[in-house]
Amino acid sequence: MSAPAAVNELVGGELEWKLEAPLPPEGRSENLPEWLEEIQAFRARAFFADTDRAKGNARDADPLDPVSFHILARHRGELLGSIRISFGVGRERGLAFFKDLGFQNADAWPNRIFDGSITSRWATAAGHRSLGLALRLVAGGFALSRYFGHERSHAATATANGQDRILMRCGARPALELGGRVMAERFAQQTYMLYLAESEINPTFEGLIRDMGARLGLAAPAMRRAA
Repeated sequence: MSAPAAVNELVGGELEWKLEAPLPPEGRSENLPEWLEEIQAFRARAFFADTDRAKGNARDADPLDPVSFHILARHRGELLGSIRISFGVGRERGLAFFKDLGFQNADAWPNRIFDGSITSRWATAAGHRSLGLALRLVAGGFALSRYFGHERSHAATATANGQDRILMRCGARPALELGGRVMAERFAQQTYMLYLAESEINPTFEGLIRDMGARLGLAAPAMRRAA
């Protein structure tokens, strides 16, 4: 998959939105591009604030990063938010990711979870954790999933700062068939799986999805739902 055209432009208000595509196979090594190292360092500061894990050159490195899309929000060059959307990561890579989050029952999950759309690593900068920025990141992620023909996206969702409640306001529901909440030792908080489906999207959030699709340069396929 390649990123749609015109995603690198400054769009809307004072925020610059950028969509980064998965790295080519030959680029998926330890020598990651600067933009991806920046995201990993940004997430470490967001996820591990006030702990030793956020000090120095700490990074939240993850094996799904090189094979995923990343949406970035900047203001005057400063990274304020990011979210990751993965498609068809496969069972082996997917199991490693989910078990790292504490989902030890993932072996029993159907292949459609690993072959579908997965939203994860949703982060905003301290001092900029507004509901509006958080919702726009999620809306951009679903616009991208829609662009590639996915009518449902699963999200590995943290709970400490109400991330799960924010998603449920958009229409997300707990993926009960995948189990309940688990303790993600890596992040020292509970995590569980939600899903967002076309048929259950909040009408207000639908408008935001369309707006973010336009801001990210996602063309007609992303807007295929009836008006």
